[in-house]
Amino acid sequence: MRLAICHSLVVRLHGEITVESTPNAQTTFTVRLPQLQVTGESAPAEQQHIVAGNTDYGLPLQPAPRQEFPFDKKRPTMFVVNDNPEIMNFVAELFAAEYNIRMPAGMAEAIDLLRQMHPDIIVCEALTEKTESLELIRYVKEGRLTAHIPVILLSTSRQIDERIKGVESGADICLTLPFDVEYLKAVAGQLLKRNRSLKDYYKSTISAFEITDGRMMHQDDKEFIDRMLKIINDNISNTDISTKFIAAELGMSVRNLYRRLDGILNQTPSQIIKEYRLTKAEQLLTTTKLSIDEIIYKAGFVNRGTFFKCFAAKYGCTPKVYRKERLSQVDGAVGAASDEESDTVTDTAGTSAPGPDASPAE
Repeated sequence: MRLAICHSLVVRLHGEITVESTPNAQTTFTVRLPQLQVTGESAPAEQQHIVAGNTDYGLPLQPAPRQEFPFDKKRPTMFVVNDNPEIMNFVAELFAAEYNIRMPAGMAEAIDLLRQMHPDIIVCEALTEKTESLELIRYVKEGRLTAHIPVILLSTSRQIDERIKGVESGADICLTLPFDVEYLKAVAGQLLKRNRSLKDYYKSTISAFEITDGRMMHQDDKEFIDRMLKIINDNISNTDISTKFIAAELGMSVRNLYRRLDGILNQTPSQIIKEYRLTKAEQLLTTTKLSIDEIIYKAGFVNRGTFFKCFAAKYGCTPKVYRKERLSQVDGAVGAASDEESDTVTDTAGTSAPGPDASPAE
């Protein structure tokens, strides 16, 4: 990042900076500034920022405070995440004319701010603790409500492995330092444009949503739930079916499975498995003559006591009472239907057509 600052200053002074590198030996940076004629007139003074460092006398300076920028609701919002105030101020100034800037210092502060508001884009420079940058990106990309937010990772490492780790964590692009300021702006603009296009697409494609059990659900989410329920159904009698097993069958991590289900149904995989087993048991109780123990086995419950407890909590009675009541309701409905049919036949049989000598009713 310091090289980017240096590059920016050199450009403003109409100079140039070049680099020559010998692998495994040395790297030489050359700065050339033009000789300008002194006019005798004072140039307009620009606002100066004192950055943290050491004075000639070894007295440490106070860290530069984070700048505050006005908020305009018509502009997109950008998070600039770093634990170095000077770097945050530099990057923030690059975008302050086009974006609302918020500058959380580090992972914890960024997560707290994400819970309050969702930015349109995030620029994250490698934090002091390298793993924090990757954890923050994963937090953003694995969140149901934040996964769409573009993330630009600025890395001080030129090692390809480090950049791959950044992209695998979910960063949309990883730029190494020093970077070209205009290129960074162009990348941010294109990521924002792409994100807006996706939002417009999903807003206009209302046919992609449908009502399922009183809940508005996107077709992708419904297909995901259907796939998961099919896996559970195909393995319902397997008492060892677990969250890990389902995640593997779906080709995703356990953590991502938890996040997605929480976003769609606000339930955990274990809760869904239990509910499906209970529904299966209820179906077998009312449609078969299997014994309770056989039903417990086919529904995949391990413990008889656990099954009775869960069943009573859901249906308000024991399995035996539930079956008896449901069968009596069915028998009563059938008997009522038979009585109605019998009454209809009797009425028809007891009604005779008037004879030819019958007199009209008075």
